[in-house]
Amino acid sequence: MPGQEVIPTTKVRNSVTGGTAEFLSLITVAPNPFVFQAQWDLASQSQSVKFFNMPVPSRVTIFDAAGLLVRQFNVPDASQTQTVGGVTSWDLKNVSNVPVSGGLYICVVEAEIGGVNFAKTLKLYVRR
Repeated sequence: MPGQEVIPTTKVRNSVTGGTAEFLSLITVAPNPFVFQAQWDLASQSQSVKFFNMPVPSRVTIFDAAGLLVRQFNVPDASQTQTVGGVTSWDLKNVSNVPVSGGLYICVVEAEIGGVNFAKTLKLYVRR
């Protein structure tokens, strides 16, 4: 409306200052829920989810709903994942390089900032 004050609602991304745990409120995983599409999509190499606003260095540990380890990787680690501008992708495969099944996954992001360890738990739903 004309004359109404505009208030910005976006947060500055990838800026952790003073060793604080601001990143806890910024880390997200998307798309969530992840939905496998048609058969030709399943064959493509582009099936992945992305973790946004990742602190570097950090570690991502992914568990299934039963609490069993699915995958763990360090950020950055060129042999396991690519991190560009705070965005890390996961190819939705387990430690044995087999695509994960549908269901709920718990993703734990751990990082050390200023000598203090922080962790954030994210939920990811994969639908087949």
